[in-house]
Amino acid sequence: MSTDSENNASMARVGRVIPELKSPLVLYPLKRENWLDLNATINNEDGTSTPAFIPYKKDPGYPAPTVKEDYVWGAGPHSWGYYHLLTKNAYEVLHYRLLKEATPAGQWCCILSSNPAVAREDYDVVKVILYNRSKASIPDDFQAQADAVDDARGSAGRGYY
Repeated sequence: MSTDSENNASMARVGRVIPELKSPLVLYPLKRENWLDLNATINNEDGTSTPAFIPYKKDPGYPAPTVKEDYVWGAGPHSWGYYHLLTKNAYEVLHYRLLKEATPAGQWCCILSSNPAVAREDYDVVKVILYNRSKASIPDDFQAQADAVDDARGSAGRGYY
């Protein structure tokens, strides 16, 4: 069992490959009451507000997406765009992106294998955290673990019957 500081250290090392993981909003343990609604806005300390989702098309006519602080670019229920890290959809995108970094045989792809700062153990820790968050009913890592187990039981039960 890893400690919170070990989990966060793994997150930081994998953040060298997936920069969104460097945000303080992803620190373990995540403990909030509700996921941010995609139609909501976030009130910033400086008096401005930012949306939970920023549309950004995926097509050749648009420049390549850049990393936005506290956002993840990818596909989700509102199509392609930037999903804030306080939305569940951001973790679905991050989990999928992390899975793409490994081949189906579970071996490192060129990106992770060429980066000696990212150990397999770090990858495995972060993969579980992101998976749990992608299944979580609320943004709470302890509830996320329970939700992921419930989801796995449901999948196993459907496969059995």
